[in-house]
Amino acid sequence: MIYIYNKKIITFSSVDVTGKSRNKYKHASKENSIIDPKNALYNVDNCYDSVVLVEGIFDCWRIGDGAIALMGTKYTQKQIEQLIELRFKKLLVMFDSDAIKFSHRLANQLSPFADVEVIEIERGDPDDLPNKYVQQVRKWIK
Repeated sequence: MIYIYNKKIITFSSVDVTGKSRNKYKHASKENSIIDPKNALYNVDNCYDSVVLVEGIFDCWRIGDGAIALMGTKYTQKQIEQLIELRFKKLLVMFDSDAIKFSHRLANQLSPFADVEVIEIERGDPDDLPNKYVQQVRKWIK
């Protein structure tokens, strides 16, 4: 998958869909990237006023435009700074069910700069959500 920012490719990543690899994700090196992949925001060019922050690429694909993948719960200060600079009006943090404490920590960091809410998923990941819930999230984005 490629990361695009301001209509330019800034880096790329790949994901193991077989479950056989020791590492699920493989990111481009810093040398081969305009922005270090660990500091990039996946899908940011398809986001406007209201944004859903998710952990991974599959979560982002499930939600679609308006979702940004941070590529894990170990988000960076650079990602926080970018989110602040982009001046989104509303942010919805929706991490996997096993990462609720990380979603609240992120929401607290961003709350001085935007209207921030946390959605706690009872179990699983955003990419596991039933269609009716995904439709509600997409409606919130618009």
